[in-house]
Amino acid sequence: MLYRADLGGAILDGTDLTGAVMFGVNLQGATIINASLVGSALVSADLRGAVLPQVDMRSADLEGAKLIDLDLTTTDLGGANLHRANLIGADLSAVDPSQTDLNAALSLMDAKLPRTVDLVAISSGAGDRKAGYETGDVAGGSRRE
Repeated sequence: MLYRADLGGAILDGTDLTGAVMFGVNLQGATIINASLVGSALVSADLRGAVLPQVDMRSADLEGAKLIDLDLTTTDLGGANLHRANLIGADLSAVDPSQTDLNAALSLMDAKLPRTVDLVAISSGAGDRKAGYETGDVAGGSRRE
């Protein structure tokens, strides 16, 4: 278990962190390519500026995580817990909405969402979010960090 460890800027390419428990870990600017975080607990982790291509995060617990401005187009978030996760500006356009619940996210302001996401349900579920149907982006609210 890692508690509030500073892994900022770490290179964790190809790492198998399946089931790892990393509470409040700083992963700002970390490079995590072609890695497994299946079932990992990244509660309140700070992933701002991280590079996450080809990362398997199925069933990961990302409650309260900061996923601000991340490109998550090749990250598998199937079944991940995104409750209170900050997804401001994140590119979630390739996320499968039937496998990933975005309704509990803290903020989706300026996020790029899949066209098949029910933006009305998301925006009505949280008072600080509004849907932008033309771009697939969600705008409005405040930038929380």
